[in-house]
Amino acid sequence: SFVWLRHCKRRCHGQQGEVHLQRNAPKLSGQEPWYIRRQLENFQHRIRGATPQDQFGMQMAPMSQTVVDPTALANVVAHIATLPDKPAQATVAGDIEHGRRLFETCQICHGANGHGSWGTNAPRLAGMSDWYLQRQLVNFKSRVRGGHPEDVYGDQMSMMANVLIEPGAIEDVVAYINTLR
Repeated sequence: SFVWLRHCKRRCHGQQGEVHLQRNAPKLSGQEPWYIRRQLENFQHRIRGATPQDQFGMQMAPMSQTVVDPTALANVVAHIATLPDKPAQATVAGDIEHGRRLFETCQICHGANGHGSWGTNAPRLAGMSDWYLQRQLVNFKSRVRGGHPEDVYGDQMSMMANVLIEPGAIEDVVAYINTLR
């Protein structure tokens, strides 16, 4: 776990699990531990980061292999949970009112405040990296993410992302999520 933490802090996610857009590293601090664990395990098992269209996921997949030991994985997840949760800076613009209407569907799982829910397997969205949310919605729509047969929750999200069909819909919903600080 020490190798993973040292590498992530130095090269990717920063000392406080903050966002690094230039490195394509989303904010980790503030995300729920159960979700961080699941995503690391998905990268380890090549459920995520296995397709060439997911260039940034393919970068994360080898890093996840440094924490395959259950204790190391638990330590990494516990460490991330201790990091200060400072909302990521907004970078995506869109029609916030339209995004609010679109988010009515999203809030069924992610909650009205965008804080997510373990019960619906929905991660936190509020205060997270908006450019990353935007990219992941595009990836879900194209099944770059959620297309693996073992990715049940990703498949569910792929279906939901496909309701965002209007031009600018993804940007609008992400711009609204940015208001949920």
